[in-house]
Amino acid sequence: MPSDIVSVTISKCEHAETKGKMPHNSRDRWGLLRRALLINSSATINGTAAPLDAKEALTIGSVEKSAFFQSLFGHVSVSTHSESDDSDPTALSISTVCYPVSSSECGTSRELRVSIPSRRVLPSSLFSAYSGHLNTGNVRIWSSEHVLAFWASREANAHLFRDRRVLEIGAGMSGFAGLMLATTSKPPRSIHITDGNPQSVSTLHRNIEQNINLFSKTLPTASQLMWGPMTDQYDVIIGGDCSFNRDSHAALIQTMQEGLIFPDGVAVFFCPQRGGTLTDFVRLCKTASFSISERGEGTSKAGKRSRFDVEVFQQFDHDVWRMHQEHLKESDNYVEDKEYPTMLSCDM
Repeated sequence: MPSDIVSVTISKCEHAETKGKMPHNSRDRWGLLRRALLINSSATINGTAAPLDAKEALTIGSVEKSAFFQSLFGHVSVSTHSESDDSDPTALSISTVCYPVSSSECGTSRELRVSIPSRRVLPSSLFSAYSGHLNTGNVRIWSSEHVLAFWASREANAHLFRDRRVLEIGAGMSGFAGLMLATTSKPPRSIHITDGNPQSVSTLHRNIEQNINLFSKTLPTASQLMWGPMTDQYDVIIGGDCSFNRDSHAALIQTMQEGLIFPDGVAVFFCPQRGGTLTDFVRLCKTASFSISERGEGTSKAGKRSRFDVEVFQQFDHDVWRMHQEHLKESDNYVEDKEYPTMLSCDM
């Protein structure tokens, strides 16, 4: 590879050691990545150096590193085609991952097509307003998203979603869990798939449109959502690998507090430990409270507050657990701390 190209795959918790110390939050990790990029190019982020050429960039979008729990869905095929365009120097290619699903109408096997763009991102863009942890959804389909999609689409769990309003947060560029839910025989009443990164949202719309023939009962929608204050409310909020950034924990909890319908709303997250970030998030969830009077429950309860009923499950599905144990024994690249998710349920 030419020395003037920076081509790496980002991981949400690729911890680099510096003087014997592990960085313990996402800001540290992105800071290390930023320094690595600058070392490999002559650019400066805030300086006056000449603009970077497209080849002096960071390549993101990975299918290969998504495979640890991909086989839960059976035979998955991948095809890649070039998306190079003179009008968009960042475009490289798009991989389409095809997952077998059963048609909700006749039970026949069909394919859910999920597009994963691979792009070169200029360092100056990587660290812009929509970068940092908000750009990790453009990297790949994370293991937690695969597990969430598999668990949510199982018939045994259908009662949690049937005829309910579902919001997927931090869905990245795939929205895989929301898409899978929409293909089930008894789907939710509505499914809204969101991410904070506008480029991810663009790909979400593409993934919905190319699978529209699979959504016979509920058509998913997608939009940008920044965690924090909420105006719309939902019965269920789901998310995969959404606790890795400690700086976002408070905003995520506010999304739950204001975005769930009282008293039956529930949030279900699948998150790996990632250096203790999940443990910290669970602790915050258990102590967070919300005002019942703000939930439209009438003046008789004005001033009362309630807390989430938080449950944590290490073993939540026998097939996922079996695959996890196999990876621990057989795969040198499998790191439990960042690949195997714990299930977190937060009831109002």
